[in-house]
Amino acid sequence: MPEKGSTLEFKNHKHSMRVPIAVYADLECMTKPIQSCQPNSEHSYTEQYKKHEPSGFCFHIVCDGKKLEPVLYTKQSKDENVGEIFCKRLRNEIEKVWSSEVKPMIMTEDDKIDFGNAKKCRICQKDFTEKDKKVRDHCHFTGKYGGAAHQKCNALFRKPKFVPV
Repeated sequence: MPEKGSTLEFKNHKHSMRVPIAVYADLECMTKPIQSCQPNSEHSYTEQYKKHEPSGFCFHIVCDGKKLEPVLYTKQSKDENVGEIFCKRLRNEIEKVWSSEVKPMIMTEDDKIDFGNAKKCRICQKDFTEKDKKVRDHCHFTGKYGGAAHQKCNALFRKPKFVPV
């Protein structure tokens, strides 16, 4: 608990990075009746009477606001495990994006002026001082310039180890 009169301060700026990759997915399912035993009215229960079997899917990977080509799939035979195919295809596509080479930084003339005029780090929002080295932060997936940052803040600001789906 902070002492009286002290201020709280957020220090783990490396955890505030926006997620650069997100996946939007939809699975289509067929419902099939299932056999179940008779419920016991003396106990709480949920009666299962239908099973959802995936029959197809579509997903889009969005990287820094840009949609990549959608992936569509429809069940080809009754023995296919569409859920397993979905997971394998999704993992494969994410790995392609994730393992792509770091894109070189793209800086417009306005970006260069912005960097020259920057007085605060875009990550921690603290002023630059004589001791701090000011560097250019950019997205490693698109090359897009993000802003001026302290060298230490920029080094700690890494791509996350997860992709939300």
